[in-house]
Amino acid sequence: MLSQNDKNRSYFAAANGYNGFRSYFNTVFNPKQFSHIYILKGGPGTGKSSLMKRVVSTLSEECERTETIFCSSDPSSLDGIILEKGKIKIAVLDGTSPHAVDPSLPGGCEQIINLGDFWDINILKSKRDEALELSERKKDAYRLAYSYLSVAGRITAVRDEIVRGLLGDCSPLAEKYIPIKKENEIAATRLMSAFGKGGLTRLESFAEQTKRVYCVGLYGSELMFLSTVAEGLARQGAGCIRFPSVFDDTKTEAIEIHGQSTALVALLPPYDNCEVIDTSRLLDSKGLSSERSRLEFLTHEREVMLWAAADEFKKASDAHFELEKIYTSSMSFDEQSEYINKLIDDISDMLSK
Repeated sequence: MLSQNDKNRSYFAAANGYNGFRSYFNTVFNPKQFSHIYILKGGPGTGKSSLMKRVVSTLSEECERTETIFCSSDPSSLDGIILEKGKIKIAVLDGTSPHAVDPSLPGGCEQIINLGDFWDINILKSKRDEALELSERKKDAYRLAYSYLSVAGRITAVRDEIVRGLLGDCSPLAEKYIPIKKENEIAATRLMSAFGKGGLTRLESFAEQTKRVYCVGLYGSELMFLSTVAEGLARQGAGCIRFPSVFDDTKTEAIEIHGQSTALVALLPPYDNCEVIDTSRLLDSKGLSSERSRLEFLTHEREVMLWAAADEFKKASDAHFELEKIYTSSMSFDEQSEYINKLIDDISDMLSK
């Protein structure tokens, strides 16, 4: 029997990182893996996130498993939901920018729902100039945020170069967590962290009974160790969920290994009576002593850039909120609510087949 945490899992499927915005939507919402996909279109404030929250809250009891995909820039909103029962797997997702999604199998698997159909276009036209000004303000804030993240990435790259020179061979320790038997399974990718207006946000994305092995270390050495484990799992074809670093796709911040009920997790405080791997002991102590002041300086400068980026994401969010007010004021939500009721009934019928 699945526990509640097994049945209802939460992730991110996009990230604001050192190289800008990146999306895993093509992987998470691959049409080949779904019975049906609903792609939501419409401007801010048209009710995309509210629609998904209503669908998942209404139908979760009918499902054997659900995934709730939160928005990386605003974790109070949803980017998508996945509902599963038997062989039926249904997704509802936000198909608007920045993770614009268009159907590859329109009608056969994917269906567009345009919430703009419930707009009063005359209200929007009357507020055109205000909406344009807010859109430009939002775009400028995002541009600055990604500039700060890019600088943080370059600082991190310098720090990583130093740390790699101090880090011993991670392979012997990593092998302890890599199954010997080849499973020939494809690893899934999800994100457990996001970076946006509130800084860094992390989700508890593991099942209740999953054993956690916490990886702690200095200056990102724990991420380097987990990347070594992930590479070993990929070579063995071992089934797992890999959680890339929110900032850098080449790094790994957590791995959930199938068949072992084990998760290796970085960047989270260890709980009592849990196994802890301290990767600091793999660093050359003499070299670390001579490089510590430089590493501390680089770490501080990186944090300054991240604070600046978060502040710009907050400004972008404020502009987006004002845009939402404009679009919300033009919506006929009574009409939309009737449409959502019909949509929920249709999804329920699919799940019951």
